[in-house]
Amino acid sequence: MHAGQCQLLISFLIGIISAEIEFIAVRLPLKGEHSPPNAVWPHPQQIIASNELLYIRPHDIMIHSNIRTCDIISKAIERYEPIFFPPKLSMNEPPSNADNILQNLTLNIRDNPQCEQYIQQNSDETYTLTINNKIAIVEATSVWGLLRGLETFSQLIYINEQNYVVINDSVTVIDSPRFQHRGVMLDSARHFLPVPIIKKNLDVHRCRLLRRGIPAQPILGGYCGNYELGMPESMINDPAFNYENYTPTNSTTTSTQSSTNSSSERSPPNAVWPHPQQIVASNESLYIRPHDIMIHSNIRTCDIISKAIERYEPIFFPPKLSMSEPPSDADNILQNLTLNIRDNPQCEQYIQQNSNETYTLTINNKIAIVEASSVWGLLRGLETFSQLIYINEQNYVVINNSVTVIDSPRFQHRGVMLDSARHFLPVPIIKKNLDVMAYNKLNVFHWHLVDDQSFPFQSTTFPNLSRAGAFSTYHVYTPADVNDVIEHARLRGIRVIPEIDTPGHTYSWGKSMPELITPCWANGKPYQAIYGIQGAMEIFNPIEPRVYSTMDALLREVKSRFPSNYIHLVYDKCWLSNPNITQWMIDNSINSTKGIHAYYADRILDITRNINVVPIVWQDVWDEKVELPSGTIIQVWKDTSDNSAFGSWASYLNEAANEGYNVILSSPWYINYISYGKYNTNTSVMNLEFFKYYEVEPLRLFSGSDEAKKRILGGEACLWGEFVDGTNLLPRFWPKASAVAERLWSAASVNNSEDAQFRLDVHRCRLLRRGIPAQPILSGYCGNYDLGMPESMINDPAFNYENYTSTNWITTVTRLSSTTSYPVNSASSVIVSTCTSLIIIMKITLVTISF
Repeated sequence: MHAGQCQLLISFLIGIISAEIEFIAVRLPLKGEHSPPNAVWPHPQQIIASNELLYIRPHDIMIHSNIRTCDIISKAIERYEPIFFPPKLSMNEPPSNADNILQNLTLNIRDNPQCEQYIQQNSDETYTLTINNKIAIVEATSVWGLLRGLETFSQLIYINEQNYVVINDSVTVIDSPRFQHRGVMLDSARHFLPVPIIKKNLDVHRCRLLRRGIPAQPILGGYCGNYELGMPESMINDPAFNYENYTPTNSTTTSTQSSTNSSSERSPPNAVWPHPQQIVASNESLYIRPHDIMIHSNIRTCDIISKAIERYEPIFFPPKLSMSEPPSDADNILQNLTLNIRDNPQCEQYIQQNSNETYTLTINNKIAIVEASSVWGLLRGLETFSQLIYINEQNYVVINNSVTVIDSPRFQHRGVMLDSARHFLPVPIIKKNLDVMAYNKLNVFHWHLVDDQSFPFQSTTFPNLSRAGAFSTYHVYTPADVNDVIEHARLRGIRVIPEIDTPGHTYSWGKSMPELITPCWANGKPYQAIYGIQGAMEIFNPIEPRVYSTMDALLREVKSRFPSNYIHLVYDKCWLSNPNITQWMIDNSINSTKGIHAYYADRILDITRNINVVPIVWQDVWDEKVELPSGTIIQVWKDTSDNSAFGSWASYLNEAANEGYNVILSSPWYINYISYGKYNTNTSVMNLEFFKYYEVEPLRLFSGSDEAKKRILGGEACLWGEFVDGTNLLPRFWPKASAVAERLWSAASVNNSEDAQFRLDVHRCRLLRRGIPAQPILSGYCGNYDLGMPESMINDPAFNYENYTSTNWITTVTRLSSTTSYPVNSASSVIVSTCTSLIIIMKITLVTISF
């Protein structure tokens, strides 16, 4: 279970066992309903608070106590300073004429003040908290009660919309726990839990936890200000709330060998994922000098290649891991890596649906060569080369001394769908996810941009859509943000396909363009919400002409902003409650909502024809027999069963492909559906989530012609955002989505789940080394670079984009003549361009280059 999941579950359970509260079934909040920002959790036994507020001067609160030298209290006050006044948040001084300012906080133990050192089973945690006459007082009979009262006081403080630090000006809390024993059990045996992580768990509401550096996962749609992970004021990795500089006693300086589980079964540390079509590798190794590998290419000025080589330097040589120089007498040292495009070398700028990603990789006579027909093939080959490198138990960087790889993808379309509307996904998190996609040879980012909950896409044509429809002014994707994501994807051989969700899922549009939305009727009145059935207004109004003119203009803008010639359109839909629509149906001989749906779809598809984009649609519109334009791609999402007895998604693939449509599959790969447990095979026990995604075979039940089979383009792993944001996206998605990546890249015959789970465990450790907090799939450990361990790369600047300014590790660019020699003491780093090749040298002590 991810830390964020655990902490929110813990908070919920604590709320139950701390207070005698009668629980009843309640509906989820409607859009716009919120608790106050200083709602206390767990709920006190008694609390009365006024609506009027007192100001608090930032970093200026006087605290008195009648137990002066007690470290329990003095260290608690130290801890709470960044909680009262979060380090990265803007806070204003109270207005100069304000009189309603909190004067001080008093922490008093009644009767016989003592500084107890350890809490006991029967310790008294009762406390009272009062705020009156600009003074706050917490009283208790023990230091433990004072701690609980101090926590409640801290939760009552918040920063309002004017950036003032405030608290209720009159408060009475009388509180005590319902149960004495309120505990948490952590298992640090199946996976080691570093001390910093255990300490952070002891600190443990959702938004409040984020402000305190805890990556708690979402429980409702929405947002938590500008301090979510990946946002400018995020506290998740702030030093005030972390213990990562902790060095465990008796820890060794390096531990890089992955141990997979107690049975000692493991794949080699450089097992390639996804598995190539063909690979032969020797057991002997070549040394690689740390930060010293010469790379040649016959495509001189291509940024796709030059920037890829920059990215791979910290992957070849992880920044925090110890690496030894080869023995002085060693002759088996890799000399160089060559990246060549065959025939007609071209630097394509954007990967296409039919781009050639085939490559070969050979290592022989101490030379590695990657060859391909395109830069995209070179990228895939470079990724395979990077995975073959590892650091052995003697801390030498090594690679197999003889390798032959012949590789190509099984499917063209190998995608990931992310939902950034139900919860905003900060650009740094999206970019990091694009990195992991490249590590898994995935090539399509399907971006679900807008939905009921928010409209974060900042349109230049209709700027009010995001002004009114986004969660806040911070939670938008500006044109610069969109360009940043597209460029990040381009350099990694990934297409970005935007999705504009209509006619349903359009509540956020109505905040600025209510004329587009259908008023829902009940009891003869418009704008009538019926809980669980309809909102007051929802779904585009199909008989409103402005719907189509707006969509035409917006889709034209989207096409101009996204280089991919594909746009994903959704047709998922209180029409019948509206008398104007029902009369229109009669006038136009339409007798069902399917008919309205078809009418709407035809109008939107006409727009896509006119602007020359290829539409991708969820299967609903095809289900309703709407005639789709030639080339339309249908995304199959219904029926997650892989059992033929259930009339599963396989029948949809068969039917759509045999009708001549291109098809992509998502049904069995909804990664947001969590299942926990193990799958028992005849010979072993496997991670259930890995097994259910890996065992999918898209063509297992296919019964069409070879031509129809070619129309099954591939598939997508989908992560819907109801309970996912930047705090938990990466561990929720990876390495489970890696199982989908191998299914879409590797041959159908690569289907041994037992072998694959051990290779995936190696890949998961590899992702940790590359700064990705991928969750475990087996018991064991991943060396000294697990999150919270001294050499963890999760928050290392080399693999992150929060306030990160790239420092180019190639420091000098120099034009050289056809024959150049460097003096013995040269330590230059250069790019060498000539008429025949590009050489990138990470570090040179002595080199002579001749052509």
